[in-house]
Order: sequence, then structure tokens, then C-alpha cells
Amino acid sequence: MQTIITADCCINHNGQFSQLIDLLNMIVKVNEFTGETVLFKLQKRNPEVYSDKPYQSWLLNREVPYKVHKASLEFTLQQYKDFDSIAKQKNVEWYVSVFDSDSFELMADNFDFKYWKIASPVTAELPELAVDITRQPGLKFVSTGMCSVEELDYVVNRILMASPQDDIMLMHCVSMYPTPANKVNLKSIDWLKNRYGLKVGLSSHDTGVALSVCAVAMGAEAIEKHITLDRGLPGPDHGLSLELKGLETLVRHISDLELALGEEKKVFYEEERFVRDKVRVTNRR
Repeated sequence: MQTIITADCCINHNGQFSQLIDLLNMIVKVNEFTGETVLFKLQKRNPEVYSDKPYQSWLLNREVPYKVHKASLEFTLQQYKDFDSIAKQKNVEWYVSVFDSDSFELMADNFDFKYWKIASPVTAELPELAVDITRQPGLKFVSTGMCSVEELDYVVNRILMASPQDDIMLMHCVSMYPTPANKVNLKSIDWLKNRYGLKVGLSSHDTGVALSVCAVAMGAEAIEKHITLDRGLPGPDHGLSLELKGLETLVRHISDLELALGEEKKVFYEEERFVRDKVRVTNRR
């Protein structure tokens, strides 16, 4: 498969390491079922950078400072190392999106990733961090959600001074959860390619599979979709995420699409010749 597919765990582990491993096993099953390779993405935040404003935590079921809620969704460095060992045993490639400099330094100092994700809040509000991430080796996915054109122009110009062009892929993204179909705006894929001359993918927040498959047909070279063990679990992202069967369907449909796209020319297949001979009109004037 040419399209890079990433299953984004986001916070759908609900702060439970056991659920994180269950999500990893979901990727293993999809890879085995489809014969393809799906990447796995986690997130890392430093809760201390968030506010003390009271927040009704859907996870803790009580009002707590927002940073306490965020902390309940984080893992320790040792847990990330344990996860890394398990992922290697299961032959699953994983990487992270980081949301602050402390988290970036922690991940960069302890893991050798082949991929990095520059999340939309970083692209929009922390361009210096985006540049630092861009200097890491490997392919960097740069999300374009919640960015104005002017902000994106600025960030792209900065990161292209820090990394080879081939190591950057812009990810068309609309930061609405879920994103309604009339605001997915898939035509932005071509617009981004033409404006910046970079590879472009889709970070999808709609609830289905079809629009991601359409994005590949329109030239997206990577797809990122949220995944969950159960769309009915508590939390803001489960309802828009794909369960096991949904992720399998996405991978299978994209694989079929790549085969179906074919060549940019008219092809007369030998199998058609047999049909033509069968239906040939013999009485011609």
C-alpha cells in the first residue's frame, strides 16, 4: 500500500495503560487481517502547562482543576518505554504528537521515531516548537487545523528552512469533532499541494470511512483516523472514532482504491477481447 495510514489513539485509552495495549492489539489484528501496515499514534502533554480553571472531568466524575483532568490522561515515561517494548514485539510502528516543549524533549531524548506529528495547536500557536520538531529525522506530518492561511504560510516557510521538503507532509485538517461532511472541504488537498509544493494527507475527524477513501482518490498520500475500542465509551472522541471493523474497512477500501486507480491512459484488456468476440455483430451493412 502506498498510502500511509495512521490510527490515532488520541485520549481514547481514557488514561488506562491496559486499554492502550488493547488498542495496540487492535492494530495488530488489522495488520494481520489486511496484510497492510497501519501506524499507531499517541499523544504527550505536560499537564502543568494547562490552567487551574475548574473543569467537570468526564473521566474523574467530579470538578477538578483542568490540569488535574489532563494529568489523569497521561502516562509516565516508564509506561511509554514499556509500551515501546511491547509495540516492537508486535511489529507495530508508533509515534507521537506533542503539545509543549517539555513533552517534545522527553520524547526526543528517549525514543527514535521514524515519524512525528505536529498537531494543529502547535502549528497555529507554537511555531518555534513546530520548527524544533521539524529538525528531527524522519517524516513529519504537519496538521493544518485551526490555522489561517497567513499562519500556515509563516509556519511552512519556517519549517522548510529546518527540514528537507521530502520530509514534510501537510495534513489537511478541520478541527471540529466531529467534522460535518459539508465542512470537510476535500478540495483543500489540491489547494495545499499547489500553494506549498508539498505532499499532502488528511487528518480526518468525520465519523465514517468514505470521505477518507475519497481523499486518497483526490491525491492524499496519508490518512489519519481516530480509533476506539468502543464508540460508546465516555470521552469526547470515542463517538467519531473507528472501531476494529471500521478500521479494517478503511484499510481494505484504500487498498482496493489504489489498485482501481490504474494508469492515466485507455487500456484495452485481453479479457475484453473475449467479450467483444462473443457479442460481435456479424451482419454489417
